[in-house]
Amino acid sequence: MLISAWADQRADASMQKYEIEQRAAQEGWTLSLVRDLAELYRPKLSVKPSFGITHPLAWAEEGQPDQVVSVDVDYPHPHEDVRLPDEFVPYAVDCFRTNLDLAVALERDVTGAEQVYLPTSREPDGGPELSEDSYGLTGPIIHFQRLMTRLASIDLEAARRQIRSWPSRDEYVFARLRIWAAGTGSLSPDEASAIFLALSDRVF
Repeated sequence: MLISAWADQRADASMQKYEIEQRAAQEGWTLSLVRDLAELYRPKLSVKPSFGITHPLAWAEEGQPDQVVSVDVDYPHPHEDVRLPDEFVPYAVDCFRTNLDLAVALERDVTGAEQVYLPTSREPDGGPELSEDSYGLTGPIIHFQRLMTRLASIDLEAARRQIRSWPSRDEYVFARLRIWAAGTGSLSPDEASAIFLALSDRVF
């Protein structure tokens, strides 16, 4: 994990955002440029020294620390979103869905468990919208929900196909997204109710 984190060196996402916008203005949007945009949001490993670890020469055989480094998942993103033309939103959804798949895998690599900690990704009724800067994986989920909302307004059937493709095995990220999707009006009443009926007791 340390080597992977060191190998994944990137430029600042906010600076890269300006470059992408400039290229889009000069050359027009392309699928390649959409991939470059999604790359700004791709999760990455973050490795730091463990807090309070003693010097190696002070370790006793029976007292060696469990972790020499602390590993976490970072979710880089520019300070402002980039507005995509409607025709590229379906492809962008696919690209950002790939980022979520990677996020789930990295979180599980780090924790060694299936569980993923997530604060709420739904604002209170009548309350302000939640920020895409929300902690950890919650920010990317909120960003993806907004992208899905836009896809549904452009191509409802494409949004439905995307929802149907979400893995049913995942009980954290995609279970939450399925519950969210059931309340958006994008699905028929039968499809929305089927989502809840298919949830495990624990997830429900």
